[in-house]
Amino acid sequence: MNLSQLLRGITVRRRIGDSDVAINSVQFDSRRVSAGDLFVCFAGQKADGHEYAAIAVNKGSAAVLCERELDLPAHVVQVVVDDARAAMALASGNFFGNPAANMCMLAVTGTNGKTTVTHLLKSIGEAFGKRVGLIGTNYTVIDQMVLEANATTPDPFELNGLLRRMADAGIQWVVMETSAHALWLRKLEGITFDVGVFTNFSKDHLNDFVTMEAYFAAKTHLFDSGRVRRAVLGGNDSKLAALAKAVPMPAVTFGTAPEADVRATEVRLLPRHVEMRLEAQGRGVDVSLAIPGMFSVENAAAAAAAALALDVPWPVIRCGLMQVKGVPGRMEIVPAPRGTFLVDYAHTPDALKKVLVTLRQATKGRLCVVFGCGGGRDLEKRPEMGEIAAELADFVVVTSDNPRNEKPEAIIDAIVKGVAKDTPLQVIPDRAQALAFAAEWAEEEDTVLVAGKGHETYQEIQGVKLAFCDRDVLTGIFEQTAQQT
Repeated sequence: MNLSQLLRGITVRRRIGDSDVAINSVQFDSRRVSAGDLFVCFAGQKADGHEYAAIAVNKGSAAVLCERELDLPAHVVQVVVDDARAAMALASGNFFGNPAANMCMLAVTGTNGKTTVTHLLKSIGEAFGKRVGLIGTNYTVIDQMVLEANATTPDPFELNGLLRRMADAGIQWVVMETSAHALWLRKLEGITFDVGVFTNFSKDHLNDFVTMEAYFAAKTHLFDSGRVRRAVLGGNDSKLAALAKAVPMPAVTFGTAPEADVRATEVRLLPRHVEMRLEAQGRGVDVSLAIPGMFSVENAAAAAAAALALDVPWPVIRCGLMQVKGVPGRMEIVPAPRGTFLVDYAHTPDALKKVLVTLRQATKGRLCVVFGCGGGRDLEKRPEMGEIAAELADFVVVTSDNPRNEKPEAIIDAIVKGVAKDTPLQVIPDRAQALAFAAEWAEEEDTVLVAGKGHETYQEIQGVKLAFCDRDVLTGIFEQTAQQT
């Protein structure tokens, strides 16, 4: 594709050189540039891409998309724009023929629940006879092919490449998680979503957004005019309920609140599943969902509301929800010789509280939580999560999560500051040893929640990702115990 085709729909401030130069791909990391690529320059959190343009040119970049004119050799094509991030997303869509325009696009944002809601929607879509692709935190799914995910929402060139593969494979619906970072960094420019879902809003990612107001503003970019045709917003949150009245497109609310447009009523929280009635405008269905917890009720209501916006009948919605047997790392039960063990991605104060409240109600014996906090992020949530764990669990095991470039002991100390002195507490920095301790601690009617990492298959220590999966480590511990008895 030549550069002029790639720039369709992009406002160019200045163009230097031949716009008909051929382009092989779009890159913003100079380490990945090959001959014939368009190199995109913008300021990042750690570096300014403009400073790497010369490196990209030396590696054969055919053109540079930038926000200011650069001192480069005269033969180098430069395209100067006001917002290179947005331009990169639009150019990426053009490169792949704007595949999103040919599929029904569903976006799910929110602090918690994105992964589960996308899986529920995928199941509902398939029950409706649609071929459904999924893009999210855990993985990307195209028909029967599962691809590893590097980010909740991929960068624009990778994202549009995946969408192209989906369109070519005959995918009709695409359900995707849209993170605040993706919206903030303009990764989704040029894509119009048929339905946009905002699940809930609570404290997270303040290391990037600094204030809750900025974090909320990033999330609400999804509902700017022209991005979404229909909005589905969590009615249990007053901010989202108010947003429903302000967005420039048709909007409905969901949840357990009496005023919600799509409501979950007659809720029964059981140890291994939830039962509820979902209804809207006097019609609805009774549903049993194999993911325990009150948050599962809200997630089911969100998926139902989004499906109703696409004219999916209630019986099909019920069928789709009932077919879901679980989501990896989301209240995932790990078979154990005694007690109930669950692995969950809860890594924010709100998510941890909701999970523990649910398990507190369903546990006949004692409740133990094993958790840590990630390094380099949201320092203030650490003692808060320690306080929540101490309040709701009978026994707390504080361990390492993904310390990244921090010392695990420093993170643990911050968590322990929030734990009441009279709380039964064990500090075990080595996560595998912490899980082994919990396995030995548990008795028949006890419940153990392993929180924070969920679906992750690694532990990041000093910038290195080491193989580690809570579910697999627990399974190995239980198998070893069985061999010894």
